[in-house]
Amino acid sequence: MLGIYNEDKALYLDWFKKRYTIRSNEKNLIGLLINSRLGVTKEREKQLWEDTSSRYLGQSKYASLLATKDIWPTPDIGDQLRKPIPSSTPFIFLQGD
Repeated sequence: MLGIYNEDKALYLDWFKKRYTIRSNEKNLIGLLINSRLGVTKEREKQLWEDTSSRYLGQSKYASLLATKDIWPTPDIGDQLRKPIPSSTPFIFLQGD
């Protein structure tokens, strides 16, 4: 992350592409029944499709989830749960397996 911040993007770009492509091909049932069906708001979906980082990372991580969200039997939870909750507390959000 520091390398990218310090403009040394070329050093890490291949690593990110390979890792992202490999991980996007891994599927599990929870991802399809829960993560896919929970979906995103229309505003967030628009932001995902228009994000400039897609040119480096692609859209493979979320494209299939968004495209198939309506075929899974999990009930729709509605936008009230999907919308962000404003907070003045600073934080760093990390996600991973």
